[in-house]
Amino acid sequence: MSGGLPVPEPLAPLEELYHCVLSADCLSLTPAHSANLLRSCLYAQGAGESACECASASELQCVSLTVLEQLLCRLAARRGGPDFHLFAEETWSLLQADVMGALLQQLNSEDLLVSHLSVTCASAAVIYQLHNTGSVNAEWSRWCIQTLRGPLGPPVDACVRSLTEVLRRLLKGAHYELGKKVLVEFDSSLSASCPRWLSADAGGGCDGRGSSISLVVDLLEVLCACRSVCAHGATLSSLCLLGVCSRELLALCSCSKPAVRRRVLLLLKRALVQRAGEDWLGGHQGQSCRDVSLLAHSVLRAAAEGELKGVPLEGMPFFGGTQTVSSGRSVDNVSLRALCLVLLKSMELQCHPDGSVVHAEPVPLALCLQSLWDILPMDSPVPPSGQPRHCCSRVSSVFGEQDDDMMEAAKALLCIFLQHRQQEPAQSTSLLLWACPLGLNPHCQLLLLLRSLSFDHRVLLDFLISTETCFLEYFVRYLRFLRTDPGGFSAACASVCLEQQQPGKDGGYRGCRGAGGAEDTGGAGQGCGVVLVDYSSSGESDTEVMERTGTLKEFNTETPIWRLLSAV
Repeated sequence: MSGGLPVPEPLAPLEELYHCVLSADCLSLTPAHSANLLRSCLYAQGAGESACECASASELQCVSLTVLEQLLCRLAARRGGPDFHLFAEETWSLLQADVMGALLQQLNSEDLLVSHLSVTCASAAVIYQLHNTGSVNAEWSRWCIQTLRGPLGPPVDACVRSLTEVLRRLLKGAHYELGKKVLVEFDSSLSASCPRWLSADAGGGCDGRGSSISLVVDLLEVLCACRSVCAHGATLSSLCLLGVCSRELLALCSCSKPAVRRRVLLLLKRALVQRAGEDWLGGHQGQSCRDVSLLAHSVLRAAAEGELKGVPLEGMPFFGGTQTVSSGRSVDNVSLRALCLVLLKSMELQCHPDGSVVHAEPVPLALCLQSLWDILPMDSPVPPSGQPRHCCSRVSSVFGEQDDDMMEAAKALLCIFLQHRQQEPAQSTSLLLWACPLGLNPHCQLLLLLRSLSFDHRVLLDFLISTETCFLEYFVRYLRFLRTDPGGFSAACASVCLEQQQPGKDGGYRGCRGAGGAEDTGGAGQGCGVVLVDYSSSGESDTEVMERTGTLKEFNTETPIWRLLSAV
C-alpha cells in the first residue's frame, strides 16, 4: 500500500461520487478521476502525529470502502443504465489490479469498522468477478486457503467472515451454481480446518475465543444451507461438516460463554428442523440428508450418556449496559427452547430413520425422555397467565409464544407417540394412560397448544394456510390419529370442562383422568388478548359474510375450539 500518498482533504468529492453511484448517474465524473480518488482514500494511513489526522484517514477509508462496495454491488446486480455500467466497469478495471491486495490487508485492521467494511467490499468484488467471468478471484482464493491452515485468531476470523459473506450473498440471490464454484475451491481446506478448530475448543470452555467460534458456527450454518439447495452437494465433503463435527458441537453446548452456547444450540435446532439459513433463503427448506440423521443420532447418544445434563441453562441473555440482577432463579429461555426442540426433533428423526444410516443403533426412548425431563424445569419458565400445571404442559409451556418452535415440538411429540403406539403390544387405552404422565398424550398436547395460542375458530384457517409453521402437517396427522381414538379426545374435553369448574389444588403436575385430559382456566377463544388477524379492519371480512349467510349461526363466536372439534 502506498503509505506516502497524502490524505485528501475532501469528503466532498467522495460524497459526490457516493450520490452519483446511488443514483446511477455519473455523467459528470470520469472513471480515471473516480479511480484515483478511491485509491488515494483507500491507501490513506493517517501517519500524521495528530489524532485529528488519524481520525480523518480512518473516516476516508470507511467512506471509500462504502462507495466501492455500492459500485460493485450495482455492477453485479446489473442496476442502472448502459452509461453507468460503462463508467463503473472502467472505474473498477483501473482499480482491480492493486485494490484487492489492499482490501485483504485491511481485513486485519485494528479498526473494527474498517475491517468490517473491508470484508463486505472484498466480498462484493469476489461476487462481481463470479458474475462477470464465472471464476473465483485468484488473489482472494490464495489468501483464504493459506489463512485457513492456521489456528483460530484474527486472520482466520477475517477469512471466515469473508467466505461466509460471499456464500450468504450468493445464496440470498439464488446463485447456487456460483456458490458451488466457491465451495469446490475451498472444499478440502474447510473439511480439514473446521473439525480442527472446533475440537481444539470443545473441551476448553472457548476462553478468549468465543467470537472466533461464533464465526465458525455461522459458516457451518451457511454450509448446511448450501447442502439443501446446491445440486450434487453430497459430493463435497465440506457440506457434510455438520454431521462430522456433531460431537464437537455438542461439547460446545457446555461452553461457559452464553453467547457461544446459544449460537451452537440455535444452529443444531435449525439444522434438525431443516431451516438453516431461513432468514436469507426465503423460507426454502431442504430435504433431510445423511448428515442431519447423523447429527440426530449423536444428540440422542449424548442424551443417553447424560452429557446434556451439563448444559448450563441458568442466566438470562445479557447484551451489555446495566444488568439488573433478579432475586429468583433465572433461566435462559432461548437456550432451553432450542435444547428441548433439538432433543424432540432428534427423537422424531429416529422414528423415521434415513436409510443411509444403517449402522446407527436406535437409542431407547426411555433414556431420551428421561434426559428431556431432566432438562425441563419443574416450574414453567414462561408460564401463560393462570396456566394450570399439567404433565403434558411441561413441554408446551417452554415455548411460550414461539409459534414455529411450538408447532415443531407438537409434531415431534405426536410422531414419537405414534411410533411407540405401533411398537407397544398393549391396547391404545392403556397407552394413553401411561402417555399422559410422560407428556406424550396427543389430545392434551392439542388442547394445550390451542389454549397457549389463544386460538378461536375465526383464526384457525389462517394457521391452516400458513407456510411459516408446520401446523397443517401436524393437524392432519392428529386428525388421522383422532379417527382411531375418539374416546380419548372426548375424555380430554370432559376433563377440561371438569377442571374448569373444579380447578385442582395440588401443587404438583397432574395427569389426565381416564384416557386423556387437559385442564384450562378459561375458553381458548374467551378473553383473547392477541388476535392474529384484525377482521374488523377489512371492509367485508369472511367472518362477516359467513355470519350474514347463516354459515356460523349454529356456533357461538365465543365457543372454545375443542368444543367445535368434538362436535365435528
